[in-house]
Amino acid sequence: MIGKRWASLGDVGFAALAGARCPRLRSLVLAGNRPSVDGVAQLLRSPLLAHLELLDLSRCALPREVVPVLIGAAELASLRTLDLRRNEFDEYQLLDLARAPQLQTVQVKLSGQPWRYPAPIRDELEQRFGQSWYWSEDDEDEDEEAED
Repeated sequence: MIGKRWASLGDVGFAALAGARCPRLRSLVLAGNRPSVDGVAQLLRSPLLAHLELLDLSRCALPREVVPVLIGAAELASLRTLDLRRNEFDEYQLLDLARAPQLQTVQVKLSGQPWRYPAPIRDELEQRFGQSWYWSEDDEDEDEEAED
């Protein structure tokens, strides 16, 4: 596992990771960094993704323009888990992620405020991601770690 959580990595750091050769790497935790759409796109095109089981991009303040890049990345289909929690996606972007064919077998972790969404959107997100998709015990654990 490589964990570069809260390391102030931007596009240069993401490009460096994209060029890395780590055939045994299974988990890449990049939570809390600040890549642009280009940085994420470079990482998603990298051979690094071929062996990853977990990609954590939570709390990265990902711009809304990253959603088409994510749903267009066939390489994500090989992941077990894609963590996108605590990024500010609206209900339509969440629906795009829910409907992405290559993410159908991937556990996608998301945050949101479903009580603000129209009922059909809430229902579809719940059907795809589970009843409490917007909250997990992992969120609580991370908050406790941040307080330490």
